[in-house]
Amino acid sequence: MPNESFEKLQVDGAQIAYRRIGNGRPLIVLNGFAATSADWDPSFLDRLASSNEIVLLDNRGIGRSTDNGRPFDIAQLADDAARVVEALGIERISVLGWSMGGFIAQGLALQHPERINKLILLSTDPGGANADLA
Repeated sequence: MPNESFEKLQVDGAQIAYRRIGNGRPLIVLNGFAATSADWDPSFLDRLASSNEIVLLDNRGIGRSTDNGRPFDIAQLADDAARVVEALGIERISVLGWSMGGFIAQGLALQHPERINKLILLSTDPGGANADLA
């Protein structure tokens, strides 16, 4: 895939690694628990990148991203994603979240609804204390 180099953004004492691929409507793709942006199937990303500018990031403390040693939660991960989108100068973005990435996507949509175009949730639930576990 072209343009696979990672950039890093300083966010609340952490460095969030991200990369951009493709062209078209902006779409941020959020990973599941302990997954990195490298864990997505390349053919899936190729298809998405054929009509979207994909923003992939490694969550705080995972992969190429660092953390600041303090505990963090889904709200922090959603804020990290929002800060990356803002730093890239993207006004509105669609969000695809898989598993825990779906928790982050929902948090992002709740915290920053003005920035969200569409929300796509894969194999996830709303999380929290009242979630029905499998």
